[in-house]
Amino acid sequence: MALPTYSTGTVSAAAGGTVVTGVGTIWSGVNVVPGDMIAIGGLAAVLITDVTDVTHLAIPAWGGAAQTAVTYVVYQVS
Repeated sequence: MALPTYSTGTVSAAAGGTVVTGVGTIWSGVNVVPGDMIAIGGLAAVLITDVTDVTHLAIPAWGGAAQTAVTYVVYQVS
């Protein structure tokens, strides 16, 4: 069974950063919630720990290289 996903807009994340910033995103308590997973730029998915507002997510420190205005997929697992 495939998980539902959300991927409207693009995102940026700094190497080692704990914030994902979206452009054209509409992250809310419906589309994205804490406990979901986000894959940035086709890289491994990480846990979303908080939805700060419609354009900012909190994650553990991003282990990949800096990503700027890339595609993403939120896996709605929660």
